[in-house]
Amino acid sequence: TPDTGMWVIGVSCKSHTAERRWCLQERLLSNRSLVFTVDTVQLRCHTETRNIDRTEHSGNWDLPRLPDAIVRPNTEVVLGSAEWKAIHDSWWNIVIDYSRRSLSKRTDRLVAISGLAAMFASALGPGYHAGLWRYSLLRDLLWGPQTGCECRLQHWPRPREYVAPSWSWASYDAPIEGDQCGSEDTIVHLARVMACITPLEDDKLPFGQAVPGGSLLLYASTLRCTWAGLHEDDMYEHRDIAVETATLPFALDPGDRLRDK
Repeated sequence: TPDTGMWVIGVSCKSHTAERRWCLQERLLSNRSLVFTVDTVQLRCHTETRNIDRTEHSGNWDLPRLPDAIVRPNTEVVLGSAEWKAIHDSWWNIVIDYSRRSLSKRTDRLVAISGLAAMFASALGPGYHAGLWRYSLLRDLLWGPQTGCECRLQHWPRPREYVAPSWSWASYDAPIEGDQCGSEDTIVHLARVMACITPLEDDKLPFGQAVPGGSLLLYASTLRCTWAGLHEDDMYEHRDIAVETATLPFALDPGDRLRDK
């Protein structure tokens, strides 16, 4: 921890390190780091960020940090426990911050967060699927574009280069947010994950780059839904998107096509 005689501050809004995706992983994985910003030099650790010249200026206090259970070695976390849920929330806070940053090479979207995923796997794993976790996959699938901005698929088309399956947030190159379903204790799951496959470029790197061929198989009830576009003339009538049976297994492939299994 830095010397207590220095001013406690947030990260400078003018710091380029607060805008780059690779820098988020580097900051969180480093026990201590020196950051050269526009205004000053900052000393960071897992708990605080301070100016080394004792000056004080405004900054962002809402940056994510690693949970203690992730930082401490040999810490066992029970799946589904309150501690596990807090770690899962921390992962999504990091992913949301990560999605708002820039990246020079778009195909690095999973690679640039792979080191953090490896650390979180000790608590959230096993089963990592292109930024989502097997144990919480149903809730993890409920990510979406950030509310209150123009981050829609029409304005942010998915890149031609393959990055991740379409059901992963990593396939969407714009700010996102996680699910808004509230407490896990109040949720009734109406679906069941039967299988999830995310082929990797290198099997020795389980948190690295995904390659085409991923699939997700769910067993769930199907519902009639309405498709609403950005404009009134894009509003369509109700359309049945499922087969006539009430409950059946179906799979989502990387092309977002619905097919019987």
